[in-house]
Amino acid sequence: MWRTRRFLLAVGLALICSSGAITHPTLASSARADANTLTIMTCCGMWAGFTKATIAGSGIPYINYYKEVWHKRFPTLQIKEIDVQTVPEMNTKLLLAVNAGDPPDLVDTNADLGLLVARKAVQNLDAYYARAGMKASAFLPVMADYARVQGHWYGIPAASGPSAQEILYIPQVVRAAGWDPAHMPLTWDQLWQATKKVTRWDSKGNLVRIGTWVDGINGMPFHANLYCGRFATYDPATSTYHVNSPCIKDYFRYEKRLLDFYGGVQKYTKFVSGDPGVWGGYTPKAYIPSGRVVFPIDAYWTAFQMDNYWNVDWRLAPPPTPHGTLAERAGNDSITQWMVSIPTGAKHPQLAFDFATYTFWNYGYLQGPTTNGYVLKNQGQQWAQEMIQADAQVRAKRHLSGNPMATAVQLVMQDAALARSYGPNDVASDTYNQQLANAWQQIEYGRASVDQALDSAQRAIDAAQKRFYIQFGMR
Repeated sequence: MWRTRRFLLAVGLALICSSGAITHPTLASSARADANTLTIMTCCGMWAGFTKATIAGSGIPYINYYKEVWHKRFPTLQIKEIDVQTVPEMNTKLLLAVNAGDPPDLVDTNADLGLLVARKAVQNLDAYYARAGMKASAFLPVMADYARVQGHWYGIPAASGPSAQEILYIPQVVRAAGWDPAHMPLTWDQLWQATKKVTRWDSKGNLVRIGTWVDGINGMPFHANLYCGRFATYDPATSTYHVNSPCIKDYFRYEKRLLDFYGGVQKYTKFVSGDPGVWGGYTPKAYIPSGRVVFPIDAYWTAFQMDNYWNVDWRLAPPPTPHGTLAERAGNDSITQWMVSIPTGAKHPQLAFDFATYTFWNYGYLQGPTTNGYVLKNQGQQWAQEMIQADAQVRAKRHLSGNPMATAVQLVMQDAALARSYGPNDVASDTYNQQLANAWQQIEYGRASVDQALDSAQRAIDAAQKRFYIQFGMR
């Protein structure tokens, strides 16, 4: 399923016993006849499709994947789905519903979790986790961190990338561009050198082929932590942002150098605007399968989509890091991170918790064909088999030889275990997103230096965080 820095939203939950065996928590009184309905608020056409009526407009029809297992455990469960189109709309409706005393039982959450916690719109789930014996160690590390605010559980981890910043490449394309696909770039400097070698312009100075994308050209930059080889933008232990640290500034300088090499904002924007992408079906103009971008930092899901329409023999290479080491891949980010929360005043909180637990504690790996990832460490292999099988079926149907996904998922699982970075879920996370996007815009158009733009962003984030702390009586 298509992603850039999308906030895909779903349910997910985990429980670990000392033996490591998978079980599900004991259901409480939610089996009562008067507590057999769940109202679930979904967003953005992503975590949706719980009823047949919503499948047509939904990104993932969950009923297709989970109908049978739901029927086994919750044979009479009724689901009322409220699907909204944007995150701001969802948050507004949630706050209004909580204030009115009529909230849904489950709601999508992600980087806005800290603000929802501050506004007392979602419940503290520590007691639920404790009763179920659920431990943070069961999850992929980044997912456990993402679902907690100041050490407390407020989210139920749902889906991960599980990693999403590998280099997606087609050996034939790389070779034709003049680079050896057996020696893919492992560091940011190597990626820069490779990009300089393969980039081409026509006689009028228009780009016709590039090495890699300019991160942030259409929004907030997302590779900054990977450039630093660690979680550098935010310290969750102290709830402190570091967007003007030396390493982050160097990353923005790297991206500006890349943009200037391509000819600046106008020429680069003209080039990328001609890419229809791979998500609308086959077109010979799509840049990755046609070879107009040689080293895109992308993900397995784009490759899966290409297998539906293009005959290409693709591969994944490790993400670039400062020195090409495994440890530095802690800067990787699953990109697609989301969870669900139980709103304050929900009528059926235990049933909501049990439903989420059963769905993604026991069966989270079934998300594989949707290209969403797992959240539990011990479900990686099951998820991988779902991905491999789904891609094999697609390729066989189109009479394509081989199955690149079988190799790719091994790298994805490795990066998922190493990743420690995520979009902050602090109360000031929205300000963080806005300020980094604004900073890049100032830099790309030459309106401010890197130092000026990021120092200004840091001041704005610090001020917003302090204001929210005072407003909501935090600390």
